[in-house]
Parts: sequence; C-alpha cells; structure tokens
Amino acid sequence: MIREQLKEAKKACRFMQNVKPEVKNKALKNISEALIQKSELIIQENQKDIAEAKNNGIKESMVDRLLLNKERIEAMAKDILKVIDLQDLIGTLVREIKRPNGLVIQQIKIPLGVIGVIYESRPNVTVDIASLCIKTNNVCVLKGGKEAIHSNRILVQIINEAIQDVLPAHTVTLIETKKREETLDLIQAHDYVDVIIPRGSAGLIQYVVKNATVPVIETGAGICHLYVDQEANLDMALEIAKNAKIQRPSVCNAIETILVHQKVAPEFLPKLQEIFKNVQIYGDEKTRKIIDCLEATEKNYATEYDDYICNIK
Repeated sequence: MIREQLKEAKKACRFMQNVKPEVKNKALKNISEALIQKSELIIQENQKDIAEAKNNGIKESMVDRLLLNKERIEAMAKDILKVIDLQDLIGTLVREIKRPNGLVIQQIKIPLGVIGVIYESRPNVTVDIASLCIKTNNVCVLKGGKEAIHSNRILVQIINEAIQDVLPAHTVTLIETKKREETLDLIQAHDYVDVIIPRGSAGLIQYVVKNATVPVIETGAGICHLYVDQEANLDMALEIAKNAKIQRPSVCNAIETILVHQKVAPEFLPKLQEIFKNVQIYGDEKTRKIIDCLEATEKNYATEYDDYICNIK
C-alpha cells in the first residue's frame, strides 16, 4: 500500500513543479480558512488521541504536545497566512556565468520534489510541513507519530479537500501505518522519494540516518540554552526563563539549560527558583551552594527533557 501512495506522490510531483505562485497561495488560503471552519471537527478527533494518550499513561507534558484547541488551531491558520506572505523563491536566478564561447550557465532555484517527513506526536507539525512544501512547489509524504493518528488523519483530509480544485491530487499524503518495516520502506524508496527529513527524538533521527538510502536532511535534538550575563537585565532574564520553560515545556524550542554568570548567580538563582516552583532543577556544584537542587551530571546537560525539568550551571 505504501508503494502505491509513493507512486501517486511522484506523479503529483511532476505537476507541482510548474504551479504558479498565485495558485499556491490560493491553496494555502483555502487551507487556512478550512481549518477555522472545521475546528470543531479537528478538536473532536484530537480528543480521541488525548484520551488514548491518557489511558496509556503518557506523561502530561507529552499530552500537551498532542492537544489541539481552538486557540492553537487559530494559530495554525494564521501561520499559514504568514507562509503566503513569504517571498516565493522558486524559479529565481541565483547566479549566471557566461563562458568565453558564448555558453550561458544559470543556477536557478527549483523544488526538491517528493519530501518524506517523519515526525512524532505534534499534529500542528502536519500543517506546518504541508504549508511549507506547497509554498515551495514540493510534494510531501507525512509519517506522523501513532499517538496523533486521529488528529493527523483529519488534518490531512481537510487539507486535501481545501486544495482539491487547485493543486494536483496527492500533493499531501499521510502514511498511517504503525509498522516499522513500512517506515523502512519509506526511507529506502529512492525511486519515489527525493529527500527524507526526520523531526523528533535523537533515537528517531539516528534510526533514519542509519537505515535510509534516500538522502536525509538530519536535524538535531532541541537542547536549548539561555545565558544570563553579568550585565543582563535580571528581571528580563527571569521573564525569558519563565516563558521558555514553563509556558510549554513539551515543544522542541523550550529551554533545557540555563547558564548563569557567577557574579549574578547569588542574586538571580533564588529568584529563578521561586518562579520554577513546579520545575525540577539540576545544578552543578556552584549552583547547589546557592539554591537547593539536584546534582547535575554530563548526561543532564545533554538531555532534551520536554518536561518541567531544567539544568543550571
């Protein structure tokens, strides 16, 4: 079944290469409007994923990654409008070389083709990828996490209904299989897929890198840092730390480690600890002399938590 889906995606790719900017933007506008119009249906399907996640004992921060509510759906729709406003680079001339014999060589931006994206349990990523691929004349094959299957299914259905009269069929394809061997089929389908992008945990990324025969764009784990300098505005630093760790700890750009200049640490860290009441803190020896926290190891500083846990050094 997956091979048939990939064949259809490859066919769509040939048509998608020549789609004009105004057509792509119309498709994106249709998707944005459709998400708002069908938000209740999206929430209904998303709640099935939430219920299953809770029944399976998935931790709360991971459940939050799955959640789609009205506010988040509206944000997804607005982000699509931002993609519409991005400069369209397909077909633009990068450089031109004129040889002495009169031969003219041009480097022009073109689509990649069929992009396979494997990612974990954040259904908003489904819309992000589809939108960016449409904007760049690419076809996408999406393999989301099994925890978000109901959400991804309805989102791709809505996307395809919104673009059916504008773009080729199979411009956006969802692979629903839970079998690892079919994931292997995707990342080795070099006859149909032009590039694979794994987006998720270090384990997922390494599995794809080690097993793919299709070219891979390798992403990194989201171990984000905040550095508080001795000249920093400490009130602002506290607000940034609060926003970056507490607002939504499950996203990949949430903060994992805070580096604090030793001259401001005695003033800054007690205030930070007060804000981080519900955050488990790991610290080095100097940090533990200032505030009460757990001992940090090298492993802590190399860990993406996606949770209410933070390192300080």
